[in-house]
Amino acid sequence: MSTSLNYYLICGPYRSGSTILSEMLNQHSQIVCTNELNYFSLNYKHMNTKLTLVDSPLNVSVPPICITSEDNKQYMINYWRQENTLCYCDKYPVYVFRLEDIIKLYPNIKIIFLVRKPEDVLMSQVISYYNYYRQGTEDDHYWARSSIQEVINVSICWADFVSKWIKTEKNFDYIEIKYETLLDNISVISDFLCVNNKELDNIITNTFKPIYHNASIDLPEEWQQLKLQIGY
Repeated sequence: MSTSLNYYLICGPYRSGSTILSEMLNQHSQIVCTNELNYFSLNYKHMNTKLTLVDSPLNVSVPPICITSEDNKQYMINYWRQENTLCYCDKYPVYVFRLEDIIKLYPNIKIIFLVRKPEDVLMSQVISYYNYYRQGTEDDHYWARSSIQEVINVSICWADFVSKWIKTEKNFDYIEIKYETLLDNISVISDFLCVNNKELDNIITNTFKPIYHNASIDLPEEWQQLKLQIGY
């Protein structure tokens, strides 16, 4: 990748705010932020490898990373190149499981890891499920076609995401942002992205309305330890 390009990835557990963050960043005049383009598995049909998370209740399948030709690298560069854009982002939660390989391809890449309290992740997942169900969109969305247990299982993956992040060697530039303190870290994000802070502050302050469920849930001991390690 050309050193003139500022390239970032947003990753982290599901239901932790990565989608709303990517949407807010994309409103910034100096940022192009796509939603799960997943360039790294463009050649998925030709790569049948599968990563199964150890001890995951879901048998989570993570798309294989595509480290191939210079043509593919140029494809991504051209995809994001727009006039006056200073930074290019793609949001995809499961990138966290491929960071080692991604760094091999793009050693100058920068990572935003977004995390949220597991209790609120679970409540957010369940509430979203029932909202879609009540709206009568059973055939329009994965969650609405799933059983409530499947929806809960997605939230259970929180431990897999956080554990992988903690164990990953941080030989790259990154920031770790908590959903609960996102509004307090706007300047941290803008400095990390090297973009206009005033514009980003205006976008996030007027767009982001954090939801705190304050759920009281008895978590497994492993989760309690992970919460401590991640700073909760």
